[in-house]
Amino acid sequence: MKKRLCILIFALIMLATSCSAQIKHPEWPDSWVRVGDHIGVEAPEGFELVEENDVLSISGIYYYAWAKGEGRAVTNSEGKEAVAYPVQVLLLYMETDKPESAIADWLGIEKENYEAAEGPQIEGFDTLTMTSKEADGAYSGGSAAFGRAPGGAISVEVMTDGGADSDEILKKFISGIHFAESAEG
Repeated sequence: MKKRLCILIFALIMLATSCSAQIKHPEWPDSWVRVGDHIGVEAPEGFELVEENDVLSISGIYYYAWAKGEGRAVTNSEGKEAVAYPVQVLLLYMETDKPESAIADWLGIEKENYEAAEGPQIEGFDTLTMTSKEADGAYSGGSAAFGRAPGGAISVEVMTDGGADSDEILKKFISGIHFAESAEG
């Protein structure tokens, strides 16, 4: 019995130490939003979390939205009721071993849906400044950033009704995104 117990303990130790990239979970404040195991978000003052959707987390996809200002009812291009805010920030994180592919796909989608130009310089991100192609859309435009994140890729999109500087909001929001470090480095 003792021999089996020792073998079991040895096997568990070997299994636990064989994980190649264990994540260090820093002591992030409770006010931050955790996105998967890798990201903590400290939203700028005045932004409220309005959607937290990790239903797709089993597939490695996480979606969060923050807003600033009073929401208003709108009908989107598909005829569905939605809520639009003066400023809304959308964060999408995808666990993938091919982050460059996800980033390229996201950039392509944004360029199809918006008039897009190179956005503000943000280290580690490809950025766009966007203007809506729809004259009657809920948002006149915004800014977006796409980059690598631990274990995957991240997209941050700021949409405005025209009354705010989306590039500045994007920079400020990204400065509040914190990545967990892997145990290896």
